[in-house]
Amino acid sequence: MCRILYIGRFELPDKEATANRVVANAKLLREMGYEVVLAGWSEEASSSEWIKKEFFGFECYEKKKAKTSYEKFKMFADASAELELLKSNRFDILIAYDFPAVALKKIMKYCAKHRILIVCDISEWYTNSNRYFIFRLVRAYDSYLRMKVLNKKTDGLIVISEYLEKYYAGQKMVRIPPLVDKQEEKWNMQKTQLQEGIRLIYAGWPSKTKERLDLLVAAVANLAQKYPVQLDVYGISEKQYKAIYELDAESSIPSAVTFHGRVSHLETLQAVKNADYSLIIRESNRKNNAGFPSKLVESISCGTPVLTTPISNVRDYVGEGKNGFIISIPTLDQDLEQAICHRQEVSVEDGLFDYRQYLEPAKAFLDSLDR
Repeated sequence: MCRILYIGRFELPDKEATANRVVANAKLLREMGYEVVLAGWSEEASSSEWIKKEFFGFECYEKKKAKTSYEKFKMFADASAELELLKSNRFDILIAYDFPAVALKKIMKYCAKHRILIVCDISEWYTNSNRYFIFRLVRAYDSYLRMKVLNKKTDGLIVISEYLEKYYAGQKMVRIPPLVDKQEEKWNMQKTQLQEGIRLIYAGWPSKTKERLDLLVAAVANLAQKYPVQLDVYGISEKQYKAIYELDAESSIPSAVTFHGRVSHLETLQAVKNADYSLIIRESNRKNNAGFPSKLVESISCGTPVLTTPISNVRDYVGEGKNGFIISIPTLDQDLEQAICHRQEVSVEDGLFDYRQYLEPAKAFLDSLDR
């Protein structure tokens, strides 16, 4: 049986979107007959040595997550733990998920010498926004080396978006958006009864450069003067929201907006299930277009339509009442009102992102690799 080692800075089993993507892809590979081993990191681990665990029936390895400035700086170049796994086990393919460039280069050298195919799973094109100059410098070099040099020297690529597919045109690759396992119970929860009115939800951790939650809050405040609408925000507290958008600590939040802070992934999914729409308000830039919003995938998989700005290739899945509507930041108030008025006309294809839908393209991609 062909063995695959899937490495990255993800925290299993489902602590973040990166882990959810890796697990879904691993299930896809397992369904195709591959044996998959996962190696990430963990907040709970206290050592840089690997700790062996099992999640979802996969053999998994975890090590201490980088927390201090020194540890974060070191991770850009350190591949010793991953090389240890490669040397002590037999693997035929290595998949590196958004892996730091200098460390990746060391791994690629080892794989080439030992005839291990290397595939990069690319889900983002990172921006350079760290407040410390040295980290911005390192991040800029890392991004250049990984995105413009090393990814082009791999045996194949898994890309998350059409933007990346076009950028790496000519290479062996497959485009796979974030996926889910629709047979998991969490995607099939029942909608619970809530108060009357229109329920909107934002779930995630925004930033001023990534997501315009501040504009959404203002638009909902205006909308609430005409309709019984409520916006529930999961992922950050009111205090964190004000800090992110540099608002006065004493400034008031509209009564139509409620901040729930950080809750479990399961609780967030239940809230998404209960909502009439989930919201994604992102500006069009390289970072947002190169990636793909996992919250769109989760919302549709819960059966809840999405209102999203036209970033990445979301138009392939959302528009004109199919799984939701495309909205625009300049006309946000009007677009939200139109969506509310046409809610009953919206249909949702909740199995769209089940990993089983991607068995054929994934098989064609892996069969094309030179072994």
